[in-house]
Amino acid sequence: MVVGGGGDVSKQYSTLVDFLSQDFSLGAINDYQVTFNDNYATIARLLANEFGQGFDDGVYHHRDAPFVKRSNGSLPRSLSPSEQAVLELQGSFILPSQSIADSFVAAFFDRVHPILPILDKSNFMKRYYSMNTESTGISLLLLQGILLSGSTTFASPLLDEPPEEVSQKLYVRAKALIENRFEQDRQTLVQVHLLFSTFGSDSCDDTIQNMWLSIGSAVRIAQGVGMHRSLGKASASLAMRRQWRRIWWTLFVHDVS
Repeated sequence: MVVGGGGDVSKQYSTLVDFLSQDFSLGAINDYQVTFNDNYATIARLLANEFGQGFDDGVYHHRDAPFVKRSNGSLPRSLSPSEQAVLELQGSFILPSQSIADSFVAAFFDRVHPILPILDKSNFMKRYYSMNTESTGISLLLLQGILLSGSTTFASPLLDEPPEEVSQKLYVRAKALIENRFEQDRQTLVQVHLLFSTFGSDSCDDTIQNMWLSIGSAVRIAQGVGMHRSLGKASASLAMRRQWRRIWWTLFVHDVS
């Protein structure tokens, strides 16, 4: 199965003025990239009264300019020919056969998800089973990460290669998507770095490929988007609030354990 590249949501025209000029009282943040702004920041105190309606008390999370909505569950960007070639070379747009993919997804939810509850299972499975018939809302990077994590716990009898080699291939595919900035949705990046932490490679270079580094990256991205702070009065759905809470406390538990 081959998955095509995403559309262009480049932020090259986004500026500080774009962000501060928005009407902060409008628009839920659920379907957009999120910007976290601590109201104690110097720039907020200096400029809040000069742009738009300023910042409301108790609101730290805002839609990020230029307000591009998620596409198929992600915020991909246009790739240069060289980036596209690298991802094709690494197999990042290739998925396992349906039967093997199904077994890895099932293994993930049976064996990994109970200790890494970072997804809404029912919502994900509904979109997963409709992948070949409609626009599913599943991020390619997230799907590759789930396949990787599931493959580390289940040796499918359908595999033509040793299970550890299959997991290594899936890791390379997902890692290439991150390294080439295919995905810009920060929540997805947090989730996938957590999924990477379930993969133990036999590489001799343990410094750049280990659980500690993966969780550290996830924590820093999560803090950057404001997962460590309550969504408070922000215009966010109950589902989003629950999702962020689960992700943040999963990060907390795994980081200190």
